[in-house]
Amino acid sequence: PVTVQGIGRPWGFPANLPKGQAPEGFISGNRPKASKSSGDMSNGGGSSNGPVYPPHPPPVPSPPGPAPAPAPYAAPAPPPYQPPYPPPAPPAPAPVPSPYTYPPAPAPAPSKPPVWAPRRPTIHPAPGPAAPSPPPPASSSITHPPRIHPKVHVPSTCANIDVAMETKKRHMREAINELSRAYPEWAKSFHGEGVGQSGEWRHDRGPPFVKLITLFSGEGVNHLGGGNVVRRILGVKMAPGKKCDLRSCDHAWTGNSYLHTFDGSQFRFLYRHMCSVLVIPPFRAAGPILGANGIYRLRHYIEDGGNTLLVTGGVGNVLFINANVLTSDGGYDLEHHHVDGPFEAQPTIVNTPFEALPVTLPGSGAVGVKKYSLPRGAVSFYESEDSSVIFMIPVKTGRIIYLGYEFDEPDLEWAQALVAATMFADFVKH
Repeated sequence: PVTVQGIGRPWGFPANLPKGQAPEGFISGNRPKASKSSGDMSNGGGSSNGPVYPPHPPPVPSPPGPAPAPAPYAAPAPPPYQPPYPPPAPPAPAPVPSPYTYPPAPAPAPSKPPVWAPRRPTIHPAPGPAAPSPPPPASSSITHPPRIHPKVHVPSTCANIDVAMETKKRHMREAINELSRAYPEWAKSFHGEGVGQSGEWRHDRGPPFVKLITLFSGEGVNHLGGGNVVRRILGVKMAPGKKCDLRSCDHAWTGNSYLHTFDGSQFRFLYRHMCSVLVIPPFRAAGPILGANGIYRLRHYIEDGGNTLLVTGGVGNVLFINANVLTSDGGYDLEHHHVDGPFEAQPTIVNTPFEALPVTLPGSGAVGVKKYSLPRGAVSFYESEDSSVIFMIPVKTGRIIYLGYEFDEPDLEWAQALVAATMFADFVKH
């Protein structure tokens, strides 16, 4: 018998079997006897020393029962109820008071009624690449207020001009000039001997026969050459029904947009204008020599009202400034100089209408001025070596601007410079 360790009895013996008695159906012996016919071992065993059990009876099939009844129909469960509108959002948390305090914003200044002025050509800079959007701020429990640096705009000369006050200042300066007649002869030449014009006409309420841009068309102007190019760039139209011929275009340069003489009645109104531009086109040779009234009114036109005297290039144009523009020191002594370009922009173009121009200008047909001959306070914008081809001379509220190009043929860069020079009165500094 096979003894299982820890049990103490042979394998397969019942627990309550008396000692020395074998269970029913147990065959003792070391080897079962083999059959004589088949040679197989009895009870289906082999050479085994373990117990031999009788075979299991075959399974008895169960009788067939009734067929199971089909399951009853079950309706699908209805979907969960949803309201027709989304539920209201929870109330926002109360804002946390910021530890930073700011002064209240100042009240805006009352705006003045607009002053009539015709449209002027403008220069639109080329569009640049779009600025990248700033990254979103990192989430934090403490939010600091952003540091805002506002862009400060300095108003132009003609943005909020007081016409009545400027008129009174002009009357005071003219009275000072009248008083100078009692001084010796050497002092009279500095103040001028001309006579002004007093009246009730004002450019902001009078008839618009005085234009914003006026083109000189008098003695010595090159109407068919550089003068015609300047006229077309500025968009000044000729008299209706009149055309230029092969000899001259003087008869077509008439009207409110042209000034034929500085001693006539038209300049009596123009010299009292404000925020306007008087353009001197290129001369064929020498320009005119003004009389006493012309010099007197031209000086007050530049000094009072924020006007601009724009002189184009040429030897005769430089001599026109020296001979006809009077200052408290007596006048100017500019020295002309033919110079080849290209001309390079200077840092002074920043915050001026010239900052939209290219960094260099072509040098064909340009007459510059020696920099050492410029008066004190002059600002040079484009230079080549020791000469300046674009400069400005500030004169109280007005200015004198010189463009050294003679405009013998159209040029895109110099055309842009000409248009930019007419925008100083309305330019807003940043």
